[in-house]
Amino acid sequence: MYANDLLTGEKPQLLTLRGLLLQAFEPYGADRMVPDGLDVFIEPDTARNLILLINELVTNAAKHGALSNGTGRVLVGWRQREGSITLYWREVGGPNVTAVNKRGFGSQLISVCTKALSGAMKSEFPMDGFACSLTFPLSSLKRAA
Repeated sequence: MYANDLLTGEKPQLLTLRGLLLQAFEPYGADRMVPDGLDVFIEPDTARNLILLINELVTNAAKHGALSNGTGRVLVGWRQREGSITLYWREVGGPNVTAVNKRGFGSQLISVCTKALSGAMKSEFPMDGFACSLTFPLSSLKRAA
């Protein structure tokens, strides 16, 4: 529950990206996420926005995407390049998807969190599953030892 502690202001500490992802997927089964990337430590201020963003993506996958059935998975990879990190999200094995024209609360939350991270997000809606990439500066991240 360290992400919850961070959000409520208790025990500010460095968190790992893999740890944040595992915690977000825990209610649906950690095996539903296929992680790919070297772990990095994340500063608390960055983690607050990243936690909200990841939880929104997981919630959307549970309501409408790969986590809405018993067989879907989410491929989550991350790469560090030239002072930034890019997080790749790809849902597979879920229902067919279509692009959403309406911006609800979740879309607004993702947008606010992306902006707070000084990042950029690209979303794609291939028929076989939602995909997106989020790139943000590495200045507040540290590679795990």
